[in-house]
Amino acid sequence: MKLFEKLQKKVTVNDYTFHCVIDQTPSIPIVSVKIYSSKTSHVEFLFSWKRMYDVNPNRPVVCARLIQYAIDQGWDYQEEKQVRIFEKSDDVSDLLQLEKLDYT
Repeated sequence: MKLFEKLQKKVTVNDYTFHCVIDQTPSIPIVSVKIYSSKTSHVEFLFSWKRMYDVNPNRPVVCARLIQYAIDQGWDYQEEKQVRIFEKSDDVSDLLQLEKLDYT
């Protein structure tokens, strides 16, 4: 996995465009995947470096799967000021089997 400090990308899920910010700053003990649906609404997933070695968060399919998971967990991305933080997201990665996603 190529290391970027911060990477930004747009991902479309359910015909809605989300803005994803992946923070892989080496001096920080976690990898943060923050997904914005608007200026005031976002969801954030915090992963260990060990987990992100197996899962490449820079792939759009990973971001899309995380977005769908947050929506399934009750994140109302179309409303303002909707913030959800999943602090121990390694379990989410296991649940969604992110390391097994087809990246082609």
